[in-house]
Amino acid sequence: MALLSGMIRLPLLAPSRGKNWMTKLIIVATMGFFLLGLEGARAQQKVEPPSIPPLLETPRPLENLETKEPAAPQNTPVSRKSPGKGPAAHRNTPVAMMSIGKERANVRAKPNLKSDILFQVFQGDPIKVEKQKDDWVYITDYKHNAGWVYKPLVSNTRTVVVLVDNANIRKGPGSKGPVARKGSEGEIYKLFAEKGRWVKVGYYWENKVIGWIRDDLVWGE
Repeated sequence: MALLSGMIRLPLLAPSRGKNWMTKLIIVATMGFFLLGLEGARAQQKVEPPSIPPLLETPRPLENLETKEPAAPQNTPVSRKSPGKGPAAHRNTPVAMMSIGKERANVRAKPNLKSDILFQVFQGDPIKVEKQKDDWVYITDYKHNAGWVYKPLVSNTRTVVVLVDNANIRKGPGSKGPVARKGSEGEIYKLFAEKGRWVKVGYYWENKVIGWIRDDLVWGE
């Protein structure tokens, strides 16, 4: 009976010990799986970079500096050419300084006899001939009036017109020479010679020398 009792007790005790062992085994296994999962998560964190939130704005592409056309100058740098030079100003270049050779001459808008008369010039008036077309010349006077004159009315005689009142006409070409006469604005004199800044003038009709006048006091030299 004792043996039987022992045999009967053994099955009762064995399951108890086996249950504890299985429980411990399950706990150990669970902890192992937990640790393995934790290590795997750490390894994944090291390999995978953290996610980056999308940009709020799309970045602008870089400009191609080699193909981009240069901006037009804002500024455009200013010209240094003096007046009277270049094709546009060619018509203002004097061909010759002359005078009117007849009692009077009509100055017309165009080089023909049917064109409108703009004004008249008179014998002895100095003129600047700027261009010629057939039998007509385009002239300018000292008042900057301009137009076409029939060429046969023009003379090669050089004359000047006084631009100011009380202009000194001296006996020699210099400011220290004695005054021979006082010229008045609008007076016409015949031109005989030029020397530096001085012009030798005389009476138009008498062809007689009077003296010298500074070139900035007359027009036509």
